[in-house]
Amino acid sequence: MPENVVSTEASSTPYSNIRITPISDPSHPANGQSGLFANKALKPGTFILLYLGNVHPETDVEAKESDYDLWLDRDAGIAVDASRSGNEARFVNDYRGVKDRPNAEFREVWSARHQERCMAVFVLPERKNSRATKKPAAGKASSAGAAGKASASSGAGAAGILKGEEILVSYGKGFWGARIPDSGAVEKEPDIPMLP
Repeated sequence: MPENVVSTEASSTPYSNIRITPISDPSHPANGQSGLFANKALKPGTFILLYLGNVHPETDVEAKESDYDLWLDRDAGIAVDASRSGNEARFVNDYRGVKDRPNAEFREVWSARHQERCMAVFVLPERKNSRATKKPAAGKASSAGAAGKASASSGAGAAGILKGEEILVSYGKGFWGARIPDSGAVEKEPDIPMLP
């Protein structure tokens, strides 16, 4: 079982700490779509919300093409896809083209409410190093944790997420590499100092 346990109360929806907001900034890569924004200041390491969707085997052909597919357990070949069903977490955007670094990450958790392992979005802890985790497989968004997923971070000495700020993760090089081959658009993951 993952070390992070999310209580029934913390996983009640709708989440009051976030809001889905249409993006109308022409310079934003998701212009004309929506993003997930903080309704209040969120401290480093804070749980934001669960990432819910359809749990499926790796062999699910439809999910392989989804932009909302996230590994739940790579070794078992199980992922969660929020393209057809899910919650507010499906509106979390990648940091590239928005900020220099992400400010949140995916983590594996145990949901007391669902009585199962889930993925969740957390504010990045202070001074997190994204290089300390394994690289994601092509075609899947990735998560931090025991299942070997890449993490995202807002940088050294992260101060959390401010009220009104967009919640941004790193989808990982594998996600972008599978969608934009040979374009050079996949940036190097940011160097973020390791927790002591």
